Amino acid sequence: MKFIKGFLRFMLFVVLFTSSALICLAQQNTGKMGKIAILSFNGGSSDERDGIAELFSFTPAIMNGFIVIPRTNIINAIN
Repeated sequence: MKFIKGFLRFMLFVVLFTSSALICLAQQNTGKMGKIAILSFNGGSSDERDGIAELFSFTPAIMNGFIVIPRTNIINAIN
């Protein structure tokens, strides 16, 4: 059961990441750049959560298609 939950979470992540990359590619063709903020993930230690978010923030596919908003700005706005 634990394996199935982990697998489903992984598949959800893959689908979301792939769809964001496709949107990124579509926006490159139109010249528009959307804004995106990548927040910390759930689970694991705080260093792992922040590290994963940082890795995705600097992914070339995301940086080329989106204006990445710093997480601190979003967290301050939510609070």
